[in-house]
Amino acid sequence: MELRLLLALVFVGIAGAGQGARQESRPGGPASAPAAEKVFSGPQAGEKALSFQLADVTGGRKEREFDPTKESADDPTLYFFFPADVNRIIARALVTISAACEQGKQHGLRSYFVGLTQSPLTADQRLRDVWSSLKPVVPASLSMEGIEGPGNWALNKKCYVTVVLVKNGKVAFNYAALSPADSDYELLRLELSKLLGVKIDAKPPGFDRGGMMGGGEGRGGRPDARPAREGSEPASRRAGDGKPAESRPKEKPKEERGAENQRKDR
Repeated sequence: MELRLLLALVFVGIAGAGQGARQESRPGGPASAPAAEKVFSGPQAGEKALSFQLADVTGGRKEREFDPTKESADDPTLYFFFPADVNRIIARALVTISAACEQGKQHGLRSYFVGLTQSPLTADQRLRDVWSSLKPVVPASLSMEGIEGPGNWALNKKCYVTVVLVKNGKVAFNYAALSPADSDYELLRLELSKLLGVKIDAKPPGFDRGGMMGGGEGRGGRPDARPAREGSEPASRRAGDGKPAESRPKEKPKEERGAENQRKDR
């Protein structure tokens, strides 16, 4: 009797534990997944913007190596760090942030776009190709310290985008992301407006329609029409005789063909 009672209590306990686990696993339950943690990359607001070296790529400087913090001094400055192996996410960030920087330049903003890489020679050519295609107004440069960038800036190499706004030698705003959303770019324009004391709202062509070069369009801003497969022919030439469908004689109805055959048989 005691053994049966003990087994019954164990069974009830196991069933209760399973029910509780199911409740906790439901969305919104006590054990629902926590919100995504903030990504940190680079110096944070209030910290000093420490000195570091860059190599010019597309700026045409007389001296290729330079210190952007020394050059910008106390001026309002934007630093954009990104992997030099540019993909579509980074390309969109380049044209979007560049548009804001072009507007900000009219109000004293200095801007530096810094590629991060372990292979400087390959990255140099890659950035030249990207700049030739996308044409950002801010020149490209390369960090001298590898894929993690300046050691004293504590960049996160996993981030596709790290933007640091500096004024009077101190960080005013920091933003880092793996894949920025449109709302993140809106936040950046808002922070630039605060930094410069004027409204910064410039966007690249087609930004409001969605996508890097506009919604409803394919890559590079072209209409989203799918090209014919390589080696295929237009629909008008797919009958097998190489002639356009319009130039081939129309096939006679079945009834007319039957009548002609009967006349021939006679």
